[in-house]
Amino acid sequence: MSIRPMTLVLCLCLVLLPSCAFPGGTPPPPGGSGSAEVPVGATIISFVAPERDRPVYDALIAQFQQANPAIRVVFTPIAAIREQVTDPSDEQALLRQLASQADTFATPLSPHQFNPAYLTDLAPLIDADPSLGLSDFFPAAVHVSSRDDALFQLPVTIALPLIAYPKALWETQNIPPPPADWTWNDLFAIAAQLAQGHAQTGVYGTGGDMLPGMALLAATQANGLDLTDASVAQTQLDDPAIVAALQQVTELQQTGVISTSRFGRDAEQQITEQKAGMWINMLGRGSLTLPFAVGQLPAPISPFLFFTEGYQMSRGTQHPQAAWQWLAFLSQQALPADFFRRRSDIGVAPAQIAFATRSADWAPQWDAATRTAAEAYLQRLATTPAPASPPDPRLIIPLMLALDNSLSNQQTPEQAAQAAQAMLEQQLAAAPTPDPDPELFTVAPPQLPATTDGAVAITFIPNSINRDIVSQLADEFSQQGHGITVTVAEDTGSMSLNDLAQRGDCFTAPFGALVKVEQPDVLELQPLLDRDQSADPQAALGLGWQALFRRDGTQYGLPLVINFTTLIYHQTAFTQAGLAAPHRDWTAAEWLTAARTLRVESGAAQQFGYVALGSVSGDMFDLLSYFGARLTSGAGATLQPALTDAAFVDVARTVIDGLRQTSPHTRITGYTKDWAGEPNYNEIVQNGQAGMWLDNGFVEIPGELAVAQAPVPSTWRHPDVVRDQVYSAGAFISAPTPHPEACWQWIQFLAQASLSLGWFGDLPAHRPTLASGALSAQLLPGTLEAYDAYATALEQRTPRTVNDDGPAVDWFWLSRALDQALQGKDIQAALVEAQTLTENYFACQRNGMDATSCTTAVDPTYDGWRR
Repeated sequence: MSIRPMTLVLCLCLVLLPSCAFPGGTPPPPGGSGSAEVPVGATIISFVAPERDRPVYDALIAQFQQANPAIRVVFTPIAAIREQVTDPSDEQALLRQLASQADTFATPLSPHQFNPAYLTDLAPLIDADPSLGLSDFFPAAVHVSSRDDALFQLPVTIALPLIAYPKALWETQNIPPPPADWTWNDLFAIAAQLAQGHAQTGVYGTGGDMLPGMALLAATQANGLDLTDASVAQTQLDDPAIVAALQQVTELQQTGVISTSRFGRDAEQQITEQKAGMWINMLGRGSLTLPFAVGQLPAPISPFLFFTEGYQMSRGTQHPQAAWQWLAFLSQQALPADFFRRRSDIGVAPAQIAFATRSADWAPQWDAATRTAAEAYLQRLATTPAPASPPDPRLIIPLMLALDNSLSNQQTPEQAAQAAQAMLEQQLAAAPTPDPDPELFTVAPPQLPATTDGAVAITFIPNSINRDIVSQLADEFSQQGHGITVTVAEDTGSMSLNDLAQRGDCFTAPFGALVKVEQPDVLELQPLLDRDQSADPQAALGLGWQALFRRDGTQYGLPLVINFTTLIYHQTAFTQAGLAAPHRDWTAAEWLTAARTLRVESGAAQQFGYVALGSVSGDMFDLLSYFGARLTSGAGATLQPALTDAAFVDVARTVIDGLRQTSPHTRITGYTKDWAGEPNYNEIVQNGQAGMWLDNGFVEIPGELAVAQAPVPSTWRHPDVVRDQVYSAGAFISAPTPHPEACWQWIQFLAQASLSLGWFGDLPAHRPTLASGALSAQLLPGTLEAYDAYATALEQRTPRTVNDDGPAVDWFWLSRALDQALQGKDIQAALVEAQTLTENYFACQRNGMDATSCTTAVDPTYDGWRR
């Protein structure tokens, strides 16, 4: 079952698990980049790496083959191998597939993943090669590339963590910059000093999303339990040392040493407002642009932050000398700046010491302070003896979950540690049994790609959709004889149509990007649609959804993927209760009647009329919108809350009655800062005990439950409600491109060939693909009807404009009023208070104060996400 996204960011796990990726898509035919002209007797070897790095490696392959004409290297994207692994969590299965199909590959592996049954020990080869030596690399990179005295990869990158801090705040506190050899204990001691007076100043010692994890690991080590080089099977995550560490870090948060705003925009806003004393500088994301002077420091050395990417060789290669010649060549090449900039959030540096010293080459975007701090960290790393290995990720993932549950007060430290231990035991029990004597295997020669000489070359940027799947489809399209080759560029995350149009011939972007841009630098598509559209309107590309990409009567984009909210209902429960299926024109009263009828309290299993799967406050706002409750009146300078309007109060009362009388929910959750979520109600749904709930995108129901989808009620009463419940990413053609026809052929192919190019259960916008493709058999009854209802409604609506002149909106007080009403307070009185406080909040901003400061200025008890 798909669940509407909930935030649970375990960023330390992202550091320790750089190989995590979203598998998916259809693998391309064997083969990849490389010349089809092969001299007689030449050795052909395969090389697998991420698709995003193909441009870098294509250039290096050409350079290598010019110097070594007797060897041909064929590039294949790693997504083609991942797709063949049925269980994405089975790391050894992926390694086995890589080693059996590729002579060489580049993928992030941690020491516990190294398996001599699949990987060649490179130590004898590097010892015999006078052009390369282990002393060329950082000792930490060599250490984490080795296991049991065998070297299983040539290091390429090494983690580069830096600490940023606001200079003025440190000067006010009389805190001098620490020496380069400071420790984590030193860091948190300074953080405690910065947090003094936190209750009055609102300043936290640390901000961002990594330092809580580092505090926990440092506290665990200080309590006598070292997780580096620890045996997974012999480690107990409910050890008293871990329980005590969880308690200590929770207390650090309570005293302001660690921020409660760890994720996303809230954390960035806290940093921007100088409410964080220091934070990990996210070099890989690009440093924040801040309106004050920022100092940079090398992070304290820790094995928890040692990870490296590298090059590996299959034990089954038939050409070990040629494969080594290729890997040794790669290891001696200075890679471009973009290669390092997109590797990791915290940033990475070259693993070769000589390359790392030339930071102006691989990190030209850095300012002087960042460069000085990076050089200090790398200098210390170069002189640090080989350290302990990073802990096994199977320990870290449950431990970070325990930390999140403890910090959010969802569990006590003891409960969180016990849950972590239970999760660890489940992981170990579910792990596949290692093959004690794996069969020897031989890597087959790769198939050379078809020649594309003379083809028109276009560059495509996959913004907001699954790049791996797009890359596989681009390979397929390029080899179909269209005379067009598609290069899939790296997505830099820009949401500006004009920026994307300058970088690519064609690209994708969410429909909101079109709303925000003043004059789109993209091609008008209507003439192309008029020429190529089928006479059958149902076969149109993205029928109805095209309206999202239309402005002032001009069609600028072609929808590729869509996502929309639907009401899911238990057909059997409706039939047994004598209820007709939900319909799009339901009123709030009809929904409440159905929910009451479905509620069954007697018998062995209760049945609930309505269940919210995630944040109850999220469902509340959806239901209010569906039944016509307007939260505001006016716009921009005249924007005001409308929470005491009679129509709003009536709908709110009906929805609250529905939750109180028919659901398992006793609180409105999700609107406070420290909320960690209600219990997961998936089990209620899976057991057939829920009559109705909301969900979005592709919904998969396990078992034999008779479940269907229906369009959400009454969205059609107001144009903005329709648009608020849909998401779409579409394809655009750059106006300056010299190849608009080639782009048009490609995006038509993309629209019709894809099953799902996005995340979170996105569906293809092309209705024939949705109705007759491989995905169609998995759709719930009613999905196509919901698609058609939304498409029809969208076609009839005028695109909404963006008005940024109004105050920032915060519905904390409305959510609190609904929460109080659910618990028994008079809803009219609760909404009057919410109306007054929200009006004061808007007025405060109009008087010049920032939104965050206004929250507590108008309400000292404010506990929302801007706290």
